Amino acid sequence: MDKHVSSSGRTIKLSVPVAFVLLSGPENKIIFASQSMAEWLGTTPGDIINQSAIDLFPKHIKRNINNILKTVYKHKRAYQAPENPVNTFQEGRLQPGCYNFSFEPYLDGVGNILGIFAVITDVAGNILARQREQQLETELHALYSHLEAEQKEKKERKWQKDDFIGVASHELKTPLTSLTALVHVLDKKLRNYNDPQMSGLLEIAKAQVKKMNILINKFLSVSMLESGKLFIEKSHFILDQLIDDIIAEFNLTVVSHKLELAPCDKIAVFADREKIGSVISNLLANAIKYSPRANSVVVTCRNFYDYVMVSVKDNGIGLEKQHSDKIFDRYYRVKSDETRHISGFGIGLYLSAEIIGAHSGKIWVDSDPGHGSTFHFTLPTMFSDDKAVISNAT
Repeated sequence: MDKHVSSSGRTIKLSVPVAFVLLSGPENKIIFASQSMAEWLGTTPGDIINQSAIDLFPKHIKRNINNILKTVYKHKRAYQAPENPVNTFQEGRLQPGCYNFSFEPYLDGVGNILGIFAVITDVAGNILARQREQQLETELHALYSHLEAEQKEKKERKWQKDDFIGVASHELKTPLTSLTALVHVLDKKLRNYNDPQMSGLLEIAKAQVKKMNILINKFLSVSMLESGKLFIEKSHFILDQLIDDIIAEFNLTVVSHKLELAPCDKIAVFADREKIGSVISNLLANAIKYSPRANSVVVTCRNFYDYVMVSVKDNGIGLEKQHSDKIFDRYYRVKSDETRHISGFGIGLYLSAEIIGAHSGKIWVDSDPGHGSTFHFTLPTMFSDDKAVISNAT
């Protein structure tokens, strides 16, 4: 709040004074003092009227105050002395403090100096707050540096893990390729033998080899993705035909569930056929894996003018809401009694999300615990892709 003191037609404005005093003449006699100034000087307003201010100021600042008052009186210019440490008597005891001093000339209507306004403001609290702020800034900087170092260490560990996964996957690929070839040779040899047990064992071996191949390819894809080497090679193809082919392949080996594609129009897209196929395969495999007590999976494909939406619906265990967004994170797996015995590494949905994102599409899940899940993803159609090319060309 601003204070105004008027004399001889001249107004002097004081900004938020804690304590102020009006001094008269070169002798600096006090002609008015605020209650807070009197308390600061350790007395009462009535006891200091007509006394010299120099006599009342604390001894260790008298000389400086005297020199300042003489300078203000002589040159008729204000003087500011910020953040001065001063010991004063408060409640009968000498108390350390810190104050801003402001001295302004009090002039008459024609510019003659009549006296001086002295304003004293306690700034100890401000200084303490500033020091605390600086301390907090220092602590925050130290914390930030610590977190930055910790994050750097985590990234280095992550890179090391990714490198290991990539190298290990490459190393596993070679013996797996040989094993796949041997299984195919055995399959051809056993076709001439009527041994149901051997045929059954061979089918199991073929299924396990295929499973390992898919898993290693996923790890290789994740490794390439993290290193920025997962390339998207787009071509024109009919999406519903790709879905139908993948479902037909699944139905040859899966006996626990019936997979079907609901009727849909032929939809042309411009995308990476192999990688979109891996997304569809992963969603189908998950639908089978997480619906052990159901027996059907339905795929739908709908055209929405400039994009297409593929949905894979199961009638399985479903997901709690808290897991719906996190399941697309790398290595994230839902932990529950129902999923405890279901194998997986949490990379299939992560890889699927990255592939769909690289195609400017979206992927998400709608789920109800105990009533199954429906995974959706979208892709731009040929029409929307052509529009983008035309727009860029112009």
